[in-house]
Amino acid sequence: MQAARSLGLLAAPALARFGGSDVSIWLLSLAKCRPYLRECFGVLGSEERNRAHSIHHETRRSDYIAAHALLRVKLSILSGGRVAPDAWALQVGRHGKPHIRGASSSFNISLSYSKEIAALAVSRTCEIGIDVEAAPAVPCPMIPWSVLSAGECARLRAIPESQRLTEFLRIWTLKEACSKCFGLDASRNFRDIQISLDPLALEMEPSPGLAGAALFLHQEAVQTDHLRLILALAAAAPSALAV
Repeated sequence: MQAARSLGLLAAPALARFGGSDVSIWLLSLAKCRPYLRECFGVLGSEERNRAHSIHHETRRSDYIAAHALLRVKLSILSGGRVAPDAWALQVGRHGKPHIRGASSSFNISLSYSKEIAALAVSRTCEIGIDVEAAPAVPCPMIPWSVLSAGECARLRAIPESQRLTEFLRIWTLKEACSKCFGLDASRNFRDIQISLDPLALEMEPSPGLAGAALFLHQEAVQTDHLRLILALAAAAPSALAV
């Protein structure tokens, strides 16, 4: 599809490796898909189309369509072209985590998008969650303290106010990535997902389905031409794959 040929990578594809597990990560431009939204919409499944129709905000709807179309295109590329973009049977689970139904379900996937940027993670060997947030150009003093644990609040209050937003975004993206990795309900109290930044660590029990898994956390800042992005990845591999 034309959108796939025109999407452009914002950064070189990254490979996060731990133990015997690999996770491929891409940052993609949603803005470059805007001229091809009709084509992008055409490759979506029925659930995705219904979801797109329910989004009233035009920019958010466009970003949703483009991000999910790019996910399908990337999966087709990874399959060696054996599965067309519109042939993937994508489904959102009961906790909001996307997965692939049927014979092609060897891919585990996670998708996030913010400010016309999409972050996509794919793995064949572990459960994953990815989150990306664009740091505001102008520092914003409004920190949503209610989503932070007491320890996280204390950490932010102990540093200069000018640094708090960046530190908050580091914590928040890791919380979101862990939530997606574990398939947690969106109503989960995010104060229960406690993050330590130095070194990166999660202070909570994983979901029952991932008990005994080896958890890997990765985070980095990415600078594009116009945006500074905070990217976070959480991956849970079977304990047999742990280093």
